This record gives sequence, structure tokens and C-alpha cells, in this order.
Amino acid sequence: MMQYMVSLQDGHGNHLCGGFLVSENVLITSASCDKRDPRVVYYRCHNLEEKMKFVHIEKKCKSSDSDIMLVKFRKNVKGDNVKKTEIPKSEIDLKVNQQCCKSKCKSSDSDITLFKLQKNVKGDNAKNAEIPNSEIDLKVNQQCVVAGWGPEDCEKGPVKDLRMVNVSVFNCPHNVTDICTSETGFCEIDAGGPLVCDEKAVGVVIFDKKLNRATISNISTKHVWIKDKINNPSWKDCW
Repeated sequence: MMQYMVSLQDGHGNHLCGGFLVSENVLITSASCDKRDPRVVYYRCHNLEEKMKFVHIEKKCKSSDSDIMLVKFRKNVKGDNVKKTEIPKSEIDLKVNQQCCKSKCKSSDSDITLFKLQKNVKGDNAKNAEIPNSEIDLKVNQQCVVAGWGPEDCEKGPVKDLRMVNVSVFNCPHNVTDICTSETGFCEIDAGGPLVCDEKAVGVVIFDKKLNRATISNISTKHVWIKDKINNPSWKDCW
């Protein structure tokens, strides 16, 4: 069970995109989610129709050279059923597969954002996702999982229950910021959700409007920036 998954919603309770906790008051999501103006973060929300715990967003931070966004909470998220994701401690060395990325991958410059929450999320069955402390070496055809609330038919709205899809991971030739997978069945609604390999979140689902499809951004290449924001309480260079 992915106890670090969160649903970012508007002020009316509508799901906008996914994300995952990386500390008690910081989450990672797709930068495209920021454009949809999320107001509330719900955790313990594998079922969107069930009563959930929520916390408001305090700050957000987007790297100028990355595809992710960090979110900081105003309170910590703690508890036996709330976990953070492990990220690589260094950049990952992905193996090249020339069949992978002819139509599946596109380089992007700024599509991951961090959100800081107004309070730390503690207890309540929420845990932080483990993220890489360095770049990691994903093997060709390595089995991983993508999670989100996207439907099988991308023209429809979010599904009630969190869905997890098994994928085989490849690298994108000449592009270390994206990760290619064997599965293209995730949608814009899945944006912000993690790609989890060996119990670590190594990527984030992003939506490429030019390609009109979802891709995966490699967060292990931004591990230094992510760790700095998690450990820096001021976020003076963010908005």
C-alpha cells in the first residue's frame, strides 16, 4: 500500500493531480499541477470518496532546470501508515534501448514542483516515500510501478480507487531528465504520481501538452536540489 500518496484538490473537493510525500511537510508533484491551482492536499486517500485527512499548502518551489515541484506543508505528516519515498543519492545510469523513445519521450525543462504544507503531517497512517540519494542504475526491462487516479479511458474523470500499473523501464536516448516505460496507459490525471522501482520513487508522471501524453521525469537527477529543499526550512528562493 502506497501510504505516501496524496491527492491535490481545488477548494471544491475536485481531484486535480497526484503527488507523494517525501518528508513530514514536503511533497513532490508535477509542475503542471501548479498551473491548476491546488488548494488542499489530502492524504490517506486511496479512495477519493472516503473521508480523508487534509492539510493546506504553505509554499511551493520549482527548479529552473528540472521537471518537478516540491510542496511544503504547515504541519508534519507522521504515523505508522504514512511513509516517505526513498530517492536515489546520485544520478542513475539508465541503459539505452533504441526502440523505447521514438514516440514516448520528450525532453522538458521545468515540470516538477515541490509543495510545502502549512503544517506537518503526523500519524494518521501517512508515511513518506523513499527517494534516491544519488543517481541509480535502472536495468533494461526492470519492473516498476506507476500509481495514480487516472482512468483507463483518458477522456473520463478520475477513478475512485488508486490504480497501480506495472511497467518495464528503459532510458530515453540523449535525455537523462526523462524515463521511458513499456506502458503508456496513464493520463493527465495521473500527473504527479510516482514511478516506484525497488520501493523507491525514482520518477514523477508529467503531462506533455506538445505530445498530448503522459511521460515520466527522472527525479534522481535532481536529488541534490530536492534534498536541499527538504532540509531548508526557509525556502527563500521559492514563491
